[in-house]
Amino acid sequence: MQALWQRIKGATPEDQQANLWSMGLRIPRFKPPVSWLIAERHSNGSLEILGLFTHKQFRRLGLATRLLEALQEYGQDTGSGSLSIRFTEHFDLALLFFERHLFERVGPSKAPRDRLHMVRELMI
Repeated sequence: MQALWQRIKGATPEDQQANLWSMGLRIPRFKPPVSWLIAERHSNGSLEILGLFTHKQFRRLGLATRLLEALQEYGQDTGSGSLSIRFTEHFDLALLFFERHLFERVGPSKAPRDRLHMVRELMI
């Protein structure tokens, strides 16, 4: 399985300033990444997960956990104080996943479609 962090190519100048990063996991003989994560580094050093997805055929194999652990390691190595994510409160599978990975609810988001905000502090 191949995994690699990379700065998003072809991003607009605004995105380059936002410091967007992606990571995907590929499996031989399956062309697209089977699991991917996109994160943004904010000016305060925190990392926000913008997307985390695993192809339905490859779920429950620990791929999303591997990506999240890689992001945590990247955050610790680069001095980030926390990881965060925002998603719809009724997305039960996401809620369980992030609670299992020690994220805590910090309240609803200000954006109307992103109702839940969860954060995990990183040990540096």
